[in-house]
Amino acid sequence: MKQFLITAANDFKLIFRDHSLRAFLFMPILILFVVYFLCPYLKVTYPETAPYIIYIVILSCTQASTMYGFIYSMVFLDERDTEVAKMYGVLPISKSGFILNRLLTPYLLSSLTTFMIMMLQPLYTLPILGSLGFASLFGLLAPILALAVGALANNKIEGMTWFKGLNLIIILPLTAFFLPDYKYIFSFVPTFWAYTGMHHFIMKEAYLLFLALGFLFTLLTLGLLVRFFIKRHFV
Repeated sequence: MKQFLITAANDFKLIFRDHSLRAFLFMPILILFVVYFLCPYLKVTYPETAPYIIYIVILSCTQASTMYGFIYSMVFLDERDTEVAKMYGVLPISKSGFILNRLLTPYLLSSLTTFMIMMLQPLYTLPILGSLGFASLFGLLAPILALAVGALANNKIEGMTWFKGLNLIIILPLTAFFLPDYKYIFSFVPTFWAYTGMHHFIMKEAYLLFLALGFLFTLLTLGLLVRFFIKRHFV
């Protein structure tokens, strides 16, 4: 726990030194504002938008997490630019353990933020236990994006490009709701199972299978990314 707190404190010092990264810390608040104020307004003022509000709520649960993923991907890229990553690579500790320790903070922040959005949004009454489950699942997107962008990009400019592309892939499975006959085309993206489960959860339908599949695909993706990141980051 002590090592985790020291690591988190050091990371936040780096984040708050960068004006652009500080701005991203407030993006989840803007997302909550959209869900809490804008969505009810649209539903009442423009009734034709009512059937689509649920997809905005589902999307908000992922975008809060992607903000933290982007922030930490920039932290990793900064470490590579300054060659601090090479120093971490020779430390007498497990690289995978070191990475997971670093990623615990964005995961916890993402899960907590997502849970707050689900609990505070005024449109649907959601059980606490199920909301915790989906918040924990959507929270995994932060470490996944941080690892993917941090491993694929060579600098911060490339990192922003990769983030936009990967975020688009994360959003892509929402298309399945509008193409029901072809929905399983999107099943190779882990968020497909999370989105489908979340939709069932909000509509008071059976969702546990989709939640379990969401965790399975997401954790598998995370494990592969940890291995890829280790090979790329510490050299």
